[in-house]
Amino acid sequence: MTITDPISITGPTLDDPFAALLDESALEIFVPEDEQICAAGDEPDGWWYVVDGFADVTRNGHYLGTIGPGETIGEISMLDGRPRTATVTARTDMRLRVGVADDFMIAIRAFPDLAVAITRQVAARFRDLTERSVAGLPASPALTPAPEPAQAAPVSPVAAGDRVEFDPGAPGYFADPTVLLGAIREQEAVHFVQMTGGYMLTRYEHVHGLARDRRLGVEIAHAASTPPVDAEKAMIASLQNQTLSILRRDGDDHTRVRRLVQKAFTPKAIALWRERATQVTDDLLDQLADAGGGDLIADYALKLPVQIISDMLGMPTDAVDDLRNWSHIVTKTLDPLCSPEERAAAVTAIAQLDDYVEQIYEAKRSAPDGGILSALIEAEHDGDRLTRDEVLVNTVLLYIAGHETTTNLIGNGAVELFRNPDQLDLVRTNPDLDANLIEEVLRYNSPVQITRRIAYEGIEVDGVEIPQGSVILLAGSAANRDPRKWGPTADRFLVDRPGANDQVSFGGGPHFCLGAALARLEGQLALPRLMRRFPKLTLTAEPVFEPRMVLRGVGSLPVTTT
Repeated sequence: MTITDPISITGPTLDDPFAALLDESALEIFVPEDEQICAAGDEPDGWWYVVDGFADVTRNGHYLGTIGPGETIGEISMLDGRPRTATVTARTDMRLRVGVADDFMIAIRAFPDLAVAITRQVAARFRDLTERSVAGLPASPALTPAPEPAQAAPVSPVAAGDRVEFDPGAPGYFADPTVLLGAIREQEAVHFVQMTGGYMLTRYEHVHGLARDRRLGVEIAHAASTPPVDAEKAMIASLQNQTLSILRRDGDDHTRVRRLVQKAFTPKAIALWRERATQVTDDLLDQLADAGGGDLIADYALKLPVQIISDMLGMPTDAVDDLRNWSHIVTKTLDPLCSPEERAAAVTAIAQLDDYVEQIYEAKRSAPDGGILSALIEAEHDGDRLTRDEVLVNTVLLYIAGHETTTNLIGNGAVELFRNPDQLDLVRTNPDLDANLIEEVLRYNSPVQITRRIAYEGIEVDGVEIPQGSVILLAGSAANRDPRKWGPTADRFLVDRPGANDQVSFGGGPHFCLGAALARLEGQLALPRLMRRFPKLTLTAEPVFEPRMVLRGVGSLPVTTT
């Protein structure tokens, strides 16, 4: 941790009562990514207020949750005077304000709003315990490792000694991309992709590091000419304002827009949607029960995130089928190899999405509501506002990202639980694993397989020179199974895996997934509640994964509930 200049905090506010504890003597510290802030068993000697960045909370290595801006770390130990019960590790670079232990109780007595905030926090935890009790689940079950099932080792796609080349057209690739990608990972650290003229990285160390490396970016304008790059540039040139998306911007432009958007997606803000998400989840489960089954993708995994992101944005849900179809077409262009026909279809779909959102934009501008779209129209930071086109483009992005990957997260998780009944038993009997389950799904069968970066300058990786302008594919799905990081069980699905939240599926650095907290919330509700509600849930057809290189998911999962 690095101490920066002292800061000054004026009195408490109803919106942020924890700031009341920080007086003029408080210090601000910088904590780099992956550094531990505090550990279970430590004696409480202070607490921290998060100004910027995110930290993961774990107990016995199992992921519990993520803390972000406006939240606090370590205040409960200040109250009971007992050793810390969890470990907190920075997942991005962080700025924290430091609270002094000796002044804690004095400040609580001085600021009643703070006492109310802490009481609410404790009450929320008791409510969670009550819900578990009503569900017939243990409040704090002992975690016993499941017996290790016999599993066949992955089959190499080539004969021993032959060189492996990345080819998504190889037979069986989409059934399990990690077989081919894993072979590439063990063959070499840097793989030149013949069919695209770019480079692929598959090892955890490199994928984790380069996702955060400021020498790499996302703006296709900086990429050297290759047929796929030229085709993408032409597609973008035919569309209006697509370069205004935070998905395609770097530097100050990216920071400016993201700063105005991200307030609605911090863990603290997303927690306010738990009650609504729980209600939607249970309503959908009731519908599955009444029908005796259905398609887990169309009837459940899709409907939950679509409803929540629509509620958050303040968008109607009367055109869900059209919106889903348009977004599915658009996301196909994320693949490194995309046909001219697919790009042409995406141009049409983007235009249709833009027209749809523009109509809603005009309605919100005339009659604002409490949704994110209205908030984006009004958003301001230090006198800066989003332009009309920036609001439209990024609303489309939020809608697509708000359901496309989460649908696949829920579906992929269901597939792995069906395939691993011993792990399904753990989920049904151990509610303390709900959060860790989602991290293991993200690690083992991630909805995002590959992330693209552009080398803004030449870099060297493991002795290989990657020239400026190169397209770099960070194969997170291979990195998430790297035995150098995960050991001999890297290719096993273990819902109680310690350190599962080290997965790289959310990326890192400036482009760390904006919707990570929302995806986690929805996944932690959807999968455990589904499996506990229906102890006889049965998959009636073998899952078939769609032929997509970047986003991974199944088209349908037919089930019966009895």
